[in-house]
Amino acid sequence: MIIRPGPDRCRRRRAESALGWPAVPAVAAPPRSDHLTERSALELAAAIRERKLTAREVVEAHIALIEERNAAVNALVATRFGAARAEADEADRLLGSRRGRKDPPPLLGVPCTIKESWAGAGHPPPTGEVGPPPPVGERAAPPRE
Repeated sequence: MIIRPGPDRCRRRRAESALGWPAVPAVAAPPRSDHLTERSALELAAAIRERKLTAREVVEAHIALIEERNAAVNALVATRFGAARAEADEADRLLGSRRGRKDPPPLLGVPCTIKESWAGAGHPPPTGEVGPPPPVGERAAPPRE
């Protein structure tokens, strides 16, 4: 299937060409055989709650994708993979117990990223300044707790 750019995109390309800007080719993401990283948070939460997937499986799939692509895009400045794995194991343990199955938090076990502009315990807050890194935070900002 060939997707042709609309008139606005063609106009922009002509303007960029007239200004002497280099054309930037579109980069297609490589095909993935692991579709866990392409599911919505609600789909993942339901599959984890129904024990069709474990939180650990979901976290490992996302970590693998981050490790595969982050060097090229530099989307994550700091990672906490060890803590994410421990939290996933705790979510699986909670869902395996009677208490956890009755009324679990809606997104229990679903991984997410938090913008580094929020302070996080054990992570330096990126400030966008050139120079020595700022000190590592001892506790998280209230929205991250």
